[in-house]
Amino acid sequence: MKKTRLSLFILPAMALVLVGAGCSGTVTPEAGAGEANTIEPVEETVVVEEAVQDGTITVDTDASIMTWSGAKKIGATHHGTIALSKGTLTLEAGKLTGGSVTIDMTTIKDLDLTRDSEVAMNAVMLETHLMSEDFFDVAAFPEATFDILAVTYTSDTTADVTGNLTLHGVTNPVTLATTLEQKDGMWLASAEVTLDRTLWNVNFGSGSLFKELGDAIINDEMIIAFNLEAK
Repeated sequence: MKKTRLSLFILPAMALVLVGAGCSGTVTPEAGAGEANTIEPVEETVVVEEAVQDGTITVDTDASIMTWSGAKKIGATHHGTIALSKGTLTLEAGKLTGGSVTIDMTTIKDLDLTRDSEVAMNAVMLETHLMSEDFFDVAAFPEATFDILAVTYTSDTTADVTGNLTLHGVTNPVTLATTLEQKDGMWLASAEVTLDRTLWNVNFGSGSLFKELGDAIINDEMIIAFNLEAK
C-alpha cells in the first residue's frame, strides 16, 4: 500500500519574559530571556493512505451491500438484501480492468414485511418462496456470479462495466453503469440495473409467459443495486 507523507510545521509565538527593575518601576528584559524561551519548530508527520492503483484487491463483503426489489403488476412491491460471499477487483494504472463477485443466494432477505409469524404474509414466507424452485431454487443454485469482461470509462469516475451474470444456472451478459471512487484507501463502486428475470429462467408468475394470470402477474423486471468496498 502506498503512503504519502505530509509535513506540518508548528510555529508557536516567541515569549518575552519581563521582570521588574528596582523601585523606579522600570521594566527591562531578563538577561538571556530571549535565548532561554526560544522554541524550535517541531516537525509532525501525518500518514495518508492511498488506494491501491495496480494489482488485485479484495471486496469487503461485510461492508459491501447488494439490494433487490420486485413487484406485482397490481399490488405489493417488495425489497431486501442479498449477501456477497467473496469478490476481487483488478486494477491497472488506477483504472478498473476486471474482477468477479460471488453472491450468496441463500441469504435472500426481505426488509419490508413483518417477521411476525401470526401474520398471513410475512417476511419469512416471502424469503422461503423466493428461495424455492418457483423462483431462484437456491438448493440447486446456491450461488450467483458476476465476472467482468470489459470496462469502458465514460468519465474519470464512471464506467460501463460489462460482464457475465450467472444466475439460476443460466449465464447472460449484463452492462452496469458504475460509479467508481477512491476514498480513505478504499475503492468504492456502485451501480443499479434492471434485469428481466425470465432471461435466467425465473418464470413464476410472469405476465409475458402466463398472460392468463391477470392481477396475480409478477413483473418480469427486478432491480438490483450494489455498493462495493474493496481494498
